[in-house]
This record gives sequence, C-alpha cells and structure tokens, in this order.
Amino acid sequence: MNKLKYTFITAALSIVFGFLIVAPTIDIRAQKEDPFEAQIGSIKLVNQPVTDGFAQLSQSSDISVSIEYPLTHSISDSAARLPRFTAELKPGKPAEILDQLCSLDPQFAWVRIGNAVNIFPAASRDKPDYLFNRVIRFAKLSNVSSADKAVIQLVNQLPGPRQQIATLQTTGFTFSEPLTHEFRDVTVRQALDEIAQILGPTYGWQLSGAEDFRVVMFHTRLRPGSPAKVGALSRR
Repeated sequence: MNKLKYTFITAALSIVFGFLIVAPTIDIRAQKEDPFEAQIGSIKLVNQPVTDGFAQLSQSSDISVSIEYPLTHSISDSAARLPRFTAELKPGKPAEILDQLCSLDPQFAWVRIGNAVNIFPAASRDKPDYLFNRVIRFAKLSNVSSADKAVIQLVNQLPGPRQQIATLQTTGFTFSEPLTHEFRDVTVRQALDEIAQILGPTYGWQLSGAEDFRVVMFHTRLRPGSPAKVGALSRR
C-alpha cells in the first residue's frame, strides 16, 4: 500500500513539474521584441537635413515615425529651408539615434508614444495652443473608410474655434473595414498616431504647409526628401 501511494505521489509531482518546466518556454516564445531595443546601424548624412536621418531610421526599423515640419506663416510664403549636415552617426538603439539627430539640429525634439516616435518643432513643446498639443477629452469616428477622412472627422469635433486642416489624398491608406473608434483624453498628436497604427505598425504621418493651411499626409514609412507638396487635398 505504501509503495503504491509513493508511486502515485511521484507520478503526480512529475506531471506538475513537467508543466512548470514547459509553461515558461511557451511564454518566452510568445513575447514580442521591443523595436526600441533593436540596434540600428550607422546613419549617414551628406549635405542633408536631419529629417533625412529620421527617414533613414524609419526605413531601417519597425517603429512608427511621424514628423511635424516647421510651418511657415502663410501658404504663400516660400517653404522653410532646413539646415544641412554632413555627418556619420554612431550605431545604437532608436532613442540614441534620435538624440544624435536632434543634437545636430536642435529645432527638432522627439517623444515616444507607445510604438510611435513623434518628431516636432522643439519650440512648440510647451504651447497648449499648438494644434497637435491640444487635448481631446472625447471624440468618436463613425464608419470612416480611410485615414484622411478619419482626420477630417476628428478635427471637426475639436472644441473651440474652428481649425483648418487638409489631408493629402494618397492610395493605400484605407481601413480593412469601416472604422468606428473612440478617443479619450489624448492629444491631437496621439489621436493621429492611433489612426496610423490601425493601418499598420510602421505607418505614420507628416505635417507640412503653413499656419493658415496645414497639410497632413500618411505614409507606410517616412521617406527622405522635402515635405509633401500640396496637391490633391481634402480640406476641412
């Protein structure tokens, strides 16, 4: 009887410990790597603005990169010229690359929001009246088919004075099905990030234009070059 009882207890313990050994292995495999921990190779600029460096980071990583270019006073003004640099950045994690780029051109600052990096004019950081810093207490998108329509519907719900914004219409930025989505206590910047992330993990957006004519365009990844030209627009 004792031998039988001993055998039963041993078998039960073997089963329990077997589960304890296997379970952590399954959990480890299920974990996703943080793209902000990835090592990025050297980024080179040859008579280029740092915005091209941000684009190189976007092209070589699995993070969402969005950028707010400095706005001119009026859409009739010539586009602001960004300083150009020739430099080779040290390899490192995305945060280290971003710090190096913003050190080269301090007019830009960056912040991480979830899987997204937002690059914006440093001078706008503490300005609550800057459109993309404004807090949305609540807004709801209802059955929107594309990212550009989502932006227009979102901005139409902002409280206070009517805000102008336009979107550059491009193909490939429609949702898999009509989108209904709520925003609570987020900035306009964070809301646009959420819209981009619904499209895909590396999708982002860019702001260009002027204070009297803001233009937003979505992208799969940020590309080197000048801000998007004002073309076929959907204007609020």
